[in-house]
Amino acid sequence: MTESFTVKKNEQIPEDVHRITDEKIIAYIDEILREPKFFVGKGNIAEVYKLDSNTSICFKLIDEGKNGTIALALRGENPYFNSISVEANFLTDLQNVDSKVRVPRPLYTVEREVERSGQETAIVSVLAMELLPAVSIRDVLDEMAELPDKFDRSSFFLSLHKFFEKMHEKGIYHRDVHAGNIMIGTKGGEPYVIDFGTAVYSNAEDAYQGSRRGATTRFRNDFNGLEIVEREVSQFLTKLNK
Repeated sequence: MTESFTVKKNEQIPEDVHRITDEKIIAYIDEILREPKFFVGKGNIAEVYKLDSNTSICFKLIDEGKNGTIALALRGENPYFNSISVEANFLTDLQNVDSKVRVPRPLYTVEREVERSGQETAIVSVLAMELLPAVSIRDVLDEMAELPDKFDRSSFFLSLHKFFEKMHEKGIYHRDVHAGNIMIGTKGGEPYVIDFGTAVYSNAEDAYQGSRRGATTRFRNDFNGLEIVEREVSQFLTKLNK
């Protein structure tokens, strides 16, 4: 098996991260690929891991070898899913949109070409980013995580609504707003938005539709998704207070 790597560090990341050598970054990723013990979550085409239980960094991995959809996304040929580098661009552009709502800070991206025996060269793409001090609303609803004490439903969703308004003013649309992609800060109850794997730069008219090979797909409107999440949370709180 032969391997090659391309490492690209975000210029806005802290100095201590900049001091990490490319070889060390590659060693981190090799460790996760070899023995992925600390699973964080997964989306449509990606899985997220951390190195150990105390780390403040997580790694989002897309492995081309798993299915054709992933391969298309990595090569920029699938309009439904973004490559790791494109998602990192969205996260960078959204760092200072709103002081009350945050997205993960991207640290660096890695593309790893792996030549496996009996297979063509495959690509493993990795986005290293800040591990947020938060729990997903989905985990709270499924009783896999505790609802943070300082959570306030009204201010939480008002802040999110304003965040999406500002995001849309920048021409960015998330298109996959659901309970798994909205998080609550464990200490302050503040909102976080994650997973920009299907996000797009667009105008309002075209933002929620895509086409490939003659087929048209409609994506969920950000505000409709937010309304559904708020309704789920309201029902959960009602049940909790009974």
